[in-house]
Amino acid sequence: MGMLFFIIIGGFIAPQFLYADIDWRVIREIDLKEQPLDLVTALDGKTLFILVPGQVLVHDMKTYEISQRISVGKEFDRLTYSPGNNILILSSSTAKTLKVIQLERIHEFDFSGSPSLGPKDAPVIITVFSDYQ
Repeated sequence: MGMLFFIIIGGFIAPQFLYADIDWRVIREIDLKEQPLDLVTALDGKTLFILVPGQVLVHDMKTYEISQRISVGKEFDRLTYSPGNNILILSSSTAKTLKVIQLERIHEFDFSGSPSLGPKDAPVIITVFSDYQ
């Protein structure tokens, strides 16, 4: 009987959360040397795309460095990221145009010390990942 009473009472009582303040701190400041026009972050939070006049800067949030620069026209002033398609969409309010950029991640692997066949300076490397279990 005591358990039934607790469930009924618990159904009518909602917990109240009160926030008195927000604790914040600056963890990094990025000096761009160009005027930022717009920015978006990738869904995983590891990459920040910053639109500056004529370029999209690809900022790595782990190393806090600009890892790549994508050249675009200086007329673009807005930037959107579509995570489902992994594309950047740039728009220009003055030229009334859109530019869609498909992004593909390239993964680098360290094969030093791995068994291999053929010359070390071959123009193509074929790698087989397998599991014999």
